[in-house]
Amino acid sequence: MGRISPLDGVGASDIGALLGISPWASPWSVWADKTGLLPDDDHDSEWMEFGRRAEAMIGPWFTDRTGLYLAGEQMWLTSKDQPWMLATPDGMVFPDEVANGRLVAPDVPATPDDALGGFEAKTTGDPPWDTIPAHYLAQAQWQMAVGGWDGMQLITKALEATKGGSGEVLMAAMKGQIWESPRGPVY
Repeated sequence: MGRISPLDGVGASDIGALLGISPWASPWSVWADKTGLLPDDDHDSEWMEFGRRAEAMIGPWFTDRTGLYLAGEQMWLTSKDQPWMLATPDGMVFPDEVANGRLVAPDVPATPDDALGGFEAKTTGDPPWDTIPAHYLAQAQWQMAVGGWDGMQLITKALEATKGGSGEVLMAAMKGQIWESPRGPVY
């Protein structure tokens, strides 16, 4: 089976609209776009363009802050279980450095299955948020479901426990975590 077109599935950017929580789109506009009733609009807003350009700078900063690595920018993902579930995260989070599509240690090809989770960078021009907007949370949760990334739970809990700690402190907070995933218990 070939690559599924965004018109044939639901992407992470669609999910907020389908849930009725997007400030930019609605369930109707997603349907109209996928059925060809709306004109193509591939034009990025000023802040979307800035965000795409800033991704190259954000990766090293993220690594310095967390001890984790980013790779696979704008990689097309399709759920293994539900091929209509699609996502293109800004990057994927890996426990080891990735060079030329291969994990440096161990030396095996890097795939989305090797990733701990997805990465999204958001720029709006608005003041910093007190809480992450619901439509962005829905987008991130959709990407976790598409990628099968239960590891994002681990990273989130460790960052909360360390109040944004990094390196050895972050890794120590990850040890011993247990939670229930849709795919079963994770130890």
